[in-house]
Amino acid sequence: MDMEFPLLSMRETLLRLLLACVLGGIIGLEREKSHRPAGFRTHLIVCMGSCLIMLTSHHMFYRFHLFSNADPARLSQGVISGIGFLGAGTIMREGNNIKGLTTAASIWGVSCIGLSMGAGLYTLSIIAALLQMGILVWGNRFPGRFIQREITFSLILKVQGDTEILPLFDAAVDQYGVYIADMNISKEGDKQSINCTLAIKEGQKRGFVNYFYNNKNVIEVSVLDLG
Repeated sequence: MDMEFPLLSMRETLLRLLLACVLGGIIGLEREKSHRPAGFRTHLIVCMGSCLIMLTSHHMFYRFHLFSNADPARLSQGVISGIGFLGAGTIMREGNNIKGLTTAASIWGVSCIGLSMGAGLYTLSIIAALLQMGILVWGNRFPGRFIQREITFSLILKVQGDTEILPLFDAAVDQYGVYIADMNISKEGDKQSINCTLAIKEGQKRGFVNYFYNNKNVIEVSVLDLG
């Protein structure tokens, strides 16, 4: 006895597409507001397209379910795999900082929401969209309650006279638990200088920099925040 897999009505199909656009657009607005490379339109299109793929899979399952080798689920699997290429385009490296990982994950999440909506899981899709929106808006505040944020900055120090700059610098690094990403030491006449890129807990930075400002042997302190 053949199984029946009724086709969706046009009304049901359009409703799912519209809701996918709404959910993807809402999440995209948050990324747009944060000036991310993938914003409102990208998230909306990804969510709508993923929904369309799932609707197409449903239609193919109805049309070809009698064929033993037919596997319409491959379409949705392709979305999950292929969306990685789009997400990779949002990831950028600036010096020691990597940006865009959250946006890439957001695009992947939106594609999953679109697939879920295309499958007719309305409540699950809406809850997932609300959770993703909440993570994007408030997620970066939560870790700060338990873990101090680490910041990266460039530091240039100059000393003059008989003072050895490296022992002075090492003492401060050990005291404040600083991570050295890059460092160059140079000497010109009776002046020594260090040009370095450092990472430190946000609450420790002021004390670390003041350590050099308050040292009479240091003639120049230059700080540039990198993120």
